[in-house]
Amino acid sequence: MRTFAILLAAAVQFGDLDAHDGWATQATRDGVTLEWRAVAGSKFHEYRSFVDVAIDPARAVTEIWAALRGGDMDSLKHRDLLRDTPDELVIYDQIRTPIVSDRDYTITMRRISNGARTEFRCETTNEKGPPPARGYVRIPRISAGWQVEPNGKGGTRLGYFAFSEPGGSVPAFLVRGAQADRSLADVVRMKQRLERIAAQRR
Repeated sequence: MRTFAILLAAAVQFGDLDAHDGWATQATRDGVTLEWRAVAGSKFHEYRSFVDVAIDPARAVTEIWAALRGGDMDSLKHRDLLRDTPDELVIYDQIRTPIVSDRDYTITMRRISNGARTEFRCETTNEKGPPPARGYVRIPRISAGWQVEPNGKGGTRLGYFAFSEPGGSVPAFLVRGAQADRSLADVVRMKQRLERIAAQRR
């Protein structure tokens, strides 16, 4: 039941960024507002954000896939690309984490086209990768993703969501703040990347 609740909560954002069920503002930075809500059966929160970026959606799709494949994230220590196809990646990562021990995980990233909307869905698939590395704590659950669609003004509406169970025995209240900070930083970083690309093409 707990796993089902997490899967359900983590799936509802795609195509429904305007839904307000249980969402509250967490923080705003550089024009990006991050929201959070509780997840049934979990001590950890789910996060989402959406922002307009003045870049063609098709270009945004290409750049986001490149960022995901290349590991454009401050916390990354080591990456092994286990599978690489045009629309699916299987990746083993080791990451730095504040407050708690460094983590590792294997995730599968999929690019899914749905009409004018493109979704990038990321889910843990630890069974496809190596066992936990010595000195690292295995993250048992990640469900995250990006959504790209036209914003009706010639640009892109960029959506984001993230939920994770970080593993280990650290109290949830010590981790939630770091998770929120990381989520907001990820959205701001992607927004800035897309804005740089758009500026270069003018």
